[in-house]
Amino acid sequence: MFGPHVSQGSIENGEAGFTFLELTIVVVVIGTLFLFSYQKYLDLLVDVEKANVEQTVGVIRSALGMKVAKLVVDGRIADLVNYEESNPINLLAEVPINYKGEFADKSAVTVGAGSWYFVINEGLLVYKVKNIVEFFSEKEGFDQIRYRVITVFDEDKKTIVGLSLRSLENFSWFKKI
Repeated sequence: MFGPHVSQGSIENGEAGFTFLELTIVVVVIGTLFLFSYQKYLDLLVDVEKANVEQTVGVIRSALGMKVAKLVVDGRIADLVNYEESNPINLLAEVPINYKGEFADKSAVTVGAGSWYFVINEGLLVYKVKNIVEFFSEKEGFDQIRYRVITVFDEDKKTIVGLSLRSLENFSWFKKI
């Protein structure tokens, strides 16, 4: 009566704990839940990276718009051509923490995934994608997003009307192009 406690049932009734089948079912259910939650976790990592890239691009485009507005107000719209292929990070009040700097050419670049950098001789702002499993570029096997500042002209292509940050390749997250 006061012997060691084996399970909620008694040994006389044949209830000495979990059967192998019950244990197997529990392990399979837990493993399945883990796989689904792990895939959701990976998808969330891609969502976070995508949102960070879009936010950074949005901030840069806002800075370009403010530069255009300032030059228009100052009557210096012709100076916009000087910003073509320039480093748009220089227009920001705060540099993103994952910006690694300017490099003379792309052969000198040694930055890790999830980083921004600028290639001076090509006029390219580049983001090196971290979660490449769900990233698709029109350049097969390409793990970068490349942007360039360009001048925008009116319909007649004679008058400069602004600056734009353009992606050089089409890309998407989660689905093939």
